[in-house]
Amino acid sequence: MTEPSYYDLKDGKTWMDYLRTRLPYSFNLVEERRSSQSRYFELSEPVLLPGFNTAERHNFWQRGNIYYMSGKLLDYHSMSEIGESYRMAEVGQLLTDSCTTIWPLDRFTFYNSMQMEKIWGFAQGNHLDRERVMMTNVILGVELCLKAVSTHASFRETCSFRFNAGHDVAKLYAALPDSLRSEIVAESEAFAKEYVAFRAEVEADIRRIFDQCLSPSSAPPNNKKQAEAEWNELARRIKESTYTAFVNLNDPGEGNKYLHEGWLEEALNQVKLIEEPGDISQ
Repeated sequence: MTEPSYYDLKDGKTWMDYLRTRLPYSFNLVEERRSSQSRYFELSEPVLLPGFNTAERHNFWQRGNIYYMSGKLLDYHSMSEIGESYRMAEVGQLLTDSCTTIWPLDRFTFYNSMQMEKIWGFAQGNHLDRERVMMTNVILGVELCLKAVSTHASFRETCSFRFNAGHDVAKLYAALPDSLRSEIVAESEAFAKEYVAFRAEVEADIRRIFDQCLSPSSAPPNNKKQAEAEWNELARRIKESTYTAFVNLNDPGEGNKYLHEGWLEEALNQVKLIEEPGDISQ
């Protein structure tokens, strides 16, 4: 089945409808342009590329998401505990099962988990610099996503694929059409409510499963099928959810002062401009 041309896509009733169908499209070229008053970048014709081929061209929305997700991983300061817990589980199995080998089946992952713990120790032990690197990734991710939104919004209003130069997130956001910013504000207010509810549900699931593990009624063999079913359900919901959350960390949950209806404007006011030589957009 042939994918629809960008120009054949329906306009949609709202900006969100318009953008969701267009953000998957990539651009072959990004060229710098100058006018008498400003510097901007103009993009070539949009193309829809399958899967990993998207990365061969310029898709700032998807690229921004990768920077943001990398920042999320950097924010998980106890990442090395995952590798340690994995190794202890493997060792426990070796000690309890009648196994003829001294290594787990996936010996490469077993070994690399120790190396990951060693390397991550440098970041984990330097809390302040780790947070600086994390926020640099997150802000760059937001910048790239804003430039993607600006590019498609520009075409809707001027029939030209372009975005303003510069790395000031607040200015990039302010340059968007008023009606689009109004929809983004509405989306951010809905997110503030939905994410807190999502986070509370995740915490409740973890507490419930943990409490059941400690309960005397969960003795084998009856607990195995029940535990398997509960973890499978939890895994399904994680895959299907559009939100992410690390538990027992500083993600905004119920009562968190940083996530409220006006969080977006507050965050934009707190973002500081990062000046770098050249341009990171390409």
